[in-house]
Amino acid sequence: MMGTAETLHAEQPTRLYTVFFTPGWGWGGSIPPRTFVSNEEMLETLKSRCPGVEFIARDRSESGATVDSLVNELETLKDTVDGVLTFGDVRGDNRVALTGLPTIVVSNLFEFNAIPYEIYQEEGNVVTAEICRLNVIPEPQARALLDDLVGKIRLIQVLRKMRETTILAVTDGRLRYYPGGEGPAPGSPAEVQAQNEAYQERLQETLGVNSIIVGSEELHRQIQAVTDAEAREVAQVWIDEARGWRNTTEEHVLDGARMYIGLDRLKEEYEATAIITDTQSFLDTFRICACLPSMEYHKRGIVCTDQPNTGPALAQIFGLFLTGRPSFNADMIIDAASGQTVLVHCGAPINPHGDDRVPYQLRDYRMGADVLVELPGGEPVTIWRINVMDRLILAHTGEAVAAESAYQGPVGLNDILCGTKLVAKVDARTIQRHLNPAQYGVHRAAIYGDYREEVRDLAKLIGFQLIEEDR
Repeated sequence: MMGTAETLHAEQPTRLYTVFFTPGWGWGGSIPPRTFVSNEEMLETLKSRCPGVEFIARDRSESGATVDSLVNELETLKDTVDGVLTFGDVRGDNRVALTGLPTIVVSNLFEFNAIPYEIYQEEGNVVTAEICRLNVIPEPQARALLDDLVGKIRLIQVLRKMRETTILAVTDGRLRYYPGGEGPAPGSPAEVQAQNEAYQERLQETLGVNSIIVGSEELHRQIQAVTDAEAREVAQVWIDEARGWRNTTEEHVLDGARMYIGLDRLKEEYEATAIITDTQSFLDTFRICACLPSMEYHKRGIVCTDQPNTGPALAQIFGLFLTGRPSFNADMIIDAASGQTVLVHCGAPINPHGDDRVPYQLRDYRMGADVLVELPGGEPVTIWRINVMDRLILAHTGEAVAAESAYQGPVGLNDILCGTKLVAKVDARTIQRHLNPAQYGVHRAAIYGDYREEVRDLAKLIGFQLIEEDR
């Protein structure tokens, strides 16, 4: 249960309806090249590079199948395939690419083609790639094109994994989505329930993610069943790992361990793959935050938040499935004068690259023990969230700055606000112009690495609007 990475392989293979419209080397009066990568060879390469993908292949260049027949077959398979992959010129008939399924349209470089890129920008859930099958360009460049295509296929695999995800939300209040704000839920209990159900339906509709909401009494029941010996075993790991203490107590750390074990038992009971907690909604029941449990779940490759901010949580899940790296779910503060965003929150990952460890201290928090994680600087970061109610993604990128060196005032940054800070050099004034907390929220997920292109492609594949906050 402690510190072991859990695999995130999809239970079922990702199924791609794959159509080769041409032989890969041209049409009309083209002279067949001496050497080229055939459709069969291309398919075998993709099979070897994309484990877990089943390619349902159709070669129109050999079979002579009509677009009508392909569209009709795809319609019958639509509920059993995860996406569409096409190669070559469709000769003006784009129906195979515009089914509404996530679709990758691949251009065969140096082939006579008329792929309608402008149409695919405006219509459908289509991203594009190109491949060189004529051995004309240098091998490193050809490999980079293939890597790009494999990366786009990987995005559809991640979307498949998202549809196998169940989020367990522990809250006595409202899931925090947008528009609607991040404060207490307005209205009667019946109205709050209706709002939660509306979000759950949209989450299932857009991303296929299942969600279960349980009240704090279920978590409290599990926490009360945890023995002192069980809690002490978990807490001792955190104490031994930590670099030191800042104004917290061993009892608060033990409380965090009890919550972690209680959450884990609830997770198993409901067969959940991610956890959202709303500890502020059940202060009257018990005062324990999920900061330490969140840190431990990061080590295991599981998303767990200590607030019910669904937009960053979805970005965390997607980022974890795509990269194997956890994200920091945090409030975002814009410092336009210094050109920085400052992300502050509790429960940060101590393994920001997935398989590493960075130093941390145990520290006080108004609801128990927290962590102050020394997140690294000098690396690119992607800061984003997914708002399913608006069908919207917000994202920007920057370069992380070590928090202790970002500000040189008489009071240290780590002596204010929440436990962990991640500072990033960004185009802060442009980001500030996009900021609308009441509409979009103030929380973001920050992941180490520049994944702007992947986020762009994700938005297109799922039909969401993308706001690049720094553009």
